[in-house]
Amino acid sequence: MSLYWTLFVICIQTTVIGGQRFTEEEIQLIDSTVEAVRKCKHIPGLGISLVRNGSVLYKGYGQARLDPPVSFDEFTVSNIGSTGKAFTAALLGILITESRRKGERLGWDSKVADILGSDFHMSTDVVTSEMTIKDILTHRTGLQNPDLSLLTVLENITRTAFVSRLKYLPQTMDFRDEMSYNNFMYMIAGHVAEVLGGKSFETLIKEKIWDPLGMNGSYFLDDVSSRNEHFAFPYFLINGTLNFTDDDFLLYRLHHYSPAGGLCSSSRDLSKWLIFLLGNGTSENGLNLIDKDVFEDMFEPSISLPRKLMDRYTLEKPYPVHSIVSWYGYAWFGRNYRGQRSVFHTGSLHAYSTIASLYPQAKSGFFMMANGPWPVKFRTDLEPLSYVLSDILLQEEQWLNLSTVCSFPEPWEEKQIKNETVTEISTDELYDFTPCVGKYGHAIYGDIAISNDLANRNLSFRMNSIGEGNLALVFSENSTFHMDFAGRLSLIFGQSCEAYFAEQSNGLFQKLHLKCAGEYDFHRGVSFLGEYGPTSSSTFMICDISLLILSMFILLLLVHLS
Repeated sequence: MSLYWTLFVICIQTTVIGGQRFTEEEIQLIDSTVEAVRKCKHIPGLGISLVRNGSVLYKGYGQARLDPPVSFDEFTVSNIGSTGKAFTAALLGILITESRRKGERLGWDSKVADILGSDFHMSTDVVTSEMTIKDILTHRTGLQNPDLSLLTVLENITRTAFVSRLKYLPQTMDFRDEMSYNNFMYMIAGHVAEVLGGKSFETLIKEKIWDPLGMNGSYFLDDVSSRNEHFAFPYFLINGTLNFTDDDFLLYRLHHYSPAGGLCSSSRDLSKWLIFLLGNGTSENGLNLIDKDVFEDMFEPSISLPRKLMDRYTLEKPYPVHSIVSWYGYAWFGRNYRGQRSVFHTGSLHAYSTIASLYPQAKSGFFMMANGPWPVKFRTDLEPLSYVLSDILLQEEQWLNLSTVCSFPEPWEEKQIKNETVTEISTDELYDFTPCVGKYGHAIYGDIAISNDLANRNLSFRMNSIGEGNLALVFSENSTFHMDFAGRLSLIFGQSCEAYFAEQSNGLFQKLHLKCAGEYDFHRGVSFLGEYGPTSSSTFMICDISLLILSMFILLLLVHLS
């Protein structure tokens, strides 16, 4: 009976902490809406955290695991994707505050080159000398986002080693000209924190944020084991059935990318994170970790959004409520909603999906996270629920109900149905695959090996740790192939990936261009783990002769000395 009473008390505490309590009607509305969304969107489990002017509510719904069944509750831990970038920004804010309190001059506008030293070199001298912490956190570097390397899981080299390779990351936009989302540079932001803090990024997050806030149930994705009873499995929707296998965990080894999306937390812990954010960098027990002016800078408009990103989140006519999303801060999008200035961010890592939103004027905010299914469509699957939670926090009349929260964007506008184009495979029996075969690489993107699959008249590939599949010839005239990933990656990349072979020399193609989650060039003779420039047999021959001469000299010297 004592255990039952303990659980009862915990349940009550999750709903009545603080001042302006959530009413029974509000809680019932949340419960019914979440369950409606879970059912119509096939979501296995979902956790929420809400804070309104000191009152806290955190709950879990559905299943963290399906077989055997494990409930998704307030202690269930799930990956929070790109909403974890705000932790990276806050960590840097804490380190800046600690530095200033020592009388030092570290700030958001401090130059990255001054922090990382002589190993830090970008593709141009201007970017190298001028890039600041703020530039990284606001995605205004103009550098390419090499997500293909993240999704195919690179070899586990250190963040320090990556710093010396930054000069090989292409500049796709003018520096500070336009927002260009970049997971890779958030990894570099994590390394900046490591240099400033003198410890690993993971240790700093724990010591500087999780421990002071009492977030004792949070950890990193790379530390997750399928045996962890509180961890939510990620589910893929395959032929109408939710599916997960232990092999899927290979997709979630982010290694050095953790500052961009490797944090995991629970609804209970995230309520403490919300209290910290709504308290201007002050914990629930009154511990101030970030100076007020440093904290406020994180939520100021730093760069305007490209139209494509604005349209993804904006509500305009004919919707009854309007919300314009127009700018980005330090790991936060900015908008107005119901006359309130708001910041928010979404996050996803394959089957994990999250939304975090703050309304600072109302001292209110929420966090929601789901463990599937993939593919998820934020606009239609999770965003409608976020409006319901926002209206509850702001005590506004609901404009969505149990029906429209599932039909959204209908009845206001028709759903956009994306038609997957069917690639027509070439039947050219005379095409010679031999010039394509070999190993190609890049200092940032990793390695890809191409093999000739004679039995099936196509090419097979192996990219980094987990990327593998086949290349099917589409156009023989320009050596264009359709790229079919195997396993779960086929669901993640869909049918849109293509490969082009070019620059033939000595009977072999020298360049492999991939168009898949971006565009990337790999070169024959380049190795991700080796030298960054092209190599040749003559280079190796020179090295071998040099070693032979050196060995003979040493041998003769030893004979002479004896």
